[in-house]
Amino acid sequence: MVSARKVVESQEPVFAETLTEAQKKTLIQKFQEDARSNVMFAPKVTLFDGQEATVQDTIQRPFVVGVTPEDKNNPAIIRTFVEGTQIMMKTTMQAGGAVRLDLQIRLSDLLDVRTAVAGPNDLKVQVPQIRSSNIQLSAVVPAGRCRAIWGFEDEITATVERPFLKGVPYVSRMFKNTATGTMSQDTLMVITPQVLELADNTN
Repeated sequence: MVSARKVVESQEPVFAETLTEAQKKTLIQKFQEDARSNVMFAPKVTLFDGQEATVQDTIQRPFVVGVTPEDKNNPAIIRTFVEGTQIMMKTTMQAGGAVRLDLQIRLSDLLDVRTAVAGPNDLKVQVPQIRSSNIQLSAVVPAGRCRAIWGFEDEITATVERPFLKGVPYVSRMFKNTATGTMSQDTLMVITPQVLELADNTN
């Protein structure tokens, strides 16, 4: 069994802008007033100058992606895929209370899982379809400002079945029993660095 991975890459525009505290509050308020929006506040992370950290909201999903016929006891090849959001960050102090942000953002979601037949015994294996986005950003954020990042647009197509027409003779032939719709989903991230002064307890 030869392991192969098919990757389709596409480059999409991602935008970033520095906002004031008032602009950030207005933006969050607009989203909270919209019933279609889902606002999530991530936990705060405290870092020393030059330190790195990772914030993630992920789920690990194992799949049987292959088989090893030589291993009779455990022929399955299991691979774990990570789905969700990962933000790796590094902060560096600048003059005037500014902070340099070095960010690596990874967004991944499971689109579909197909089934294929492999091996001499026609064993079934899973073929997951994973979509991921990788963004790298470096910016100097002045004191009292935040960095907004957006442009992660996804289109989700769903098919809805209308079963109430199936039981009507002749009428069901005149109307389609399924309806397909496309929904657009956008993601906006706001990252706010703050400088904390440590109290001097030497005296």
